[in-house]
Amino acid sequence: MTSNFAQAQQRLAARQQAREAENTARLAAQRADTSTSRAARTRAQLDRLPFPFARLNTAWDAVSSREGISWGLNAATALVGLGLYEFETNDVGITEALKRVWTA
Repeated sequence: MTSNFAQAQQRLAARQQAREAENTARLAAQRADTSTSRAARTRAQLDRLPFPFARLNTAWDAVSSREGISWGLNAATALVGLGLYEFETNDVGITEALKRVWTA
């Protein structure tokens, strides 16, 4: 009798763990769906804006991707590339700040 009771307790605990894992997976999927749909709605809204602002999606993708930025340092100037745009600056402080922000 004790053996049956212990086995029943183990089965109940296993079912409870399975339910909790299923609920956790379901909640994670719902969160991913809502964040994806929110991002899609935001993208669609930005695409509907007039000319200069409609390109914000492209600019954000270039700036936020790791491949979108490149660093090349010369002696006195720094060539900084953000997406398709490159600029030179003599200000080492700005260059270092950009590097810290980007590599963080």
